[in-house]
Amino acid sequence: MCSNPQTANDDNGNQLTFACRVCNDCITARKNDWIARGMAEMATSQQTLVINLTYRNNPDETLPDAAKAFRYSDVQRFLKHLRERYYDEYHTRNELRYVIAGERGSQKGRVHWHMIIWGDRPFKHLGQWRDEKFRSIPANRPGKIPGTNVYYRDHWSFWPHGHVTTDEPTQGTLAYVLKYALKDQFNIVKSAGTMREAKAENHGASYFRMSKVPPIGFRWLEKRCDEWEAKEVVPVTLQLKVPEYSGYWWPKAKQREYLLQRLHIINQKRNEKYRRDCPQWDALLASVCDSEKDWEGLQYGQIEEEKDLFDKWEWQNRLGEKHAPRIRERCGGALICRHCWHHQTRKERFAYWRWWQDQTAQYVTDTTSPEHQTFKQWYRAKRAINPFCLQKDEPEQQSAFCA
Repeated sequence: MCSNPQTANDDNGNQLTFACRVCNDCITARKNDWIARGMAEMATSQQTLVINLTYRNNPDETLPDAAKAFRYSDVQRFLKHLRERYYDEYHTRNELRYVIAGERGSQKGRVHWHMIIWGDRPFKHLGQWRDEKFRSIPANRPGKIPGTNVYYRDHWSFWPHGHVTTDEPTQGTLAYVLKYALKDQFNIVKSAGTMREAKAENHGASYFRMSKVPPIGFRWLEKRCDEWEAKEVVPVTLQLKVPEYSGYWWPKAKQREYLLQRLHIINQKRNEKYRRDCPQWDALLASVCDSEKDWEGLQYGQIEEEKDLFDKWEWQNRLGEKHAPRIRERCGGALICRHCWHHQTRKERFAYWRWWQDQTAQYVTDTTSPEHQTFKQWYRAKRAINPFCLQKDEPEQQSAFCA
């Protein structure tokens, strides 16, 4: 949890609270998120390579310019040559993904690159591998000298600037690489949007780049959602267990929005098919009881601001004056419709969200309800219009619930 939360007002004057992104807690959370994403990506890749790229000295033993300031173009050329050779081998593209963390050594200030590469097919055998004395070696040689913690100083033809070292892909080695990605987070964030931003990045202590299409970890998340959809089930929490990762992954930002939308669709499809929620749907909702945004995403999915503009009279005309059962179906449940939710103020949404929590608490403690009655069935048994329905005072709605 952020140790220095920030506040701001939205367009309606409502106060919002959000993480600062620069305190130690935020950076630790971000690092753990990246480790989980890396492990998720590894679970869907045939080969993962952890590699460090270094620069050799000039002939006069001075540091080359690339070892003084981050020169990302060197890494771009490395990736370009690797992709070209990959295409020659497999005749396909877009199957290599990467995370790159450039580090400036704390003692000598020497720049080098830490990298994780994921591939849908084996790729380490591509190009030529040579040892420290430039003798040919097999590509599958381990990264460390057997029985020691000393790394071989090998040469890979795609990186002509110096030697490389490799390591086994594990949670520990991924964490080692990714810690450098956030090493200088304070300086870069504080310089963002200023004339010194590029200088702060090029001369800072770290430099971070990654594949973005698709985002790292997304393919595993997509596959997991496909599995849930095929079984018509949902998880009991948004904490996801990633193979070989010791903790749990809480997808963030766009990946979290994707997860919420997929779970919403899965439950919606089951409702259309069986008129019942997925097993453990109530438990999933309970797990996000402290997050209004997550709860909204599960219940309503993505709400596009520019669409579905609400006109109660137009809606009423489409519904028909003599369709009391449809009115009761739409307005008599614990969950208000998308139209009502979309056009409530933030304050009204918060009040409704808290009301929902109170109703679920009453449902749990109600000893008079049938044993297998769901929360939604329990609430509908009240035969009353939802107090947060925007049309609750209209004559048609009143008539439908008095009928």
